[in-house]
Amino acid sequence: MSEKCYYCDSTDTSYCSLCSNWFCDRCKIRYDKRIISMIKEKFAKKGLEWLTGKEYDERKKNEQK
Repeated sequence: MSEKCYYCDSTDTSYCSLCSNWFCDRCKIRYDKRIISMIKEKFAKKGLEWLTGKEYDERKKNEQK
């Protein structure tokens, strides 16, 4: 039984033991997205939030409105 890709829901996937998710061949090479997702999940488990620079800037901009 094949699991769905963490990002695109494709069923042609392989398992990543580092981040414990399933990825298709296309999404597997997106290491930047994978690392960011892994960090966000680990912070969320501790009740914290981790934002990328872009997300931080967007949130700050919305708060100023």
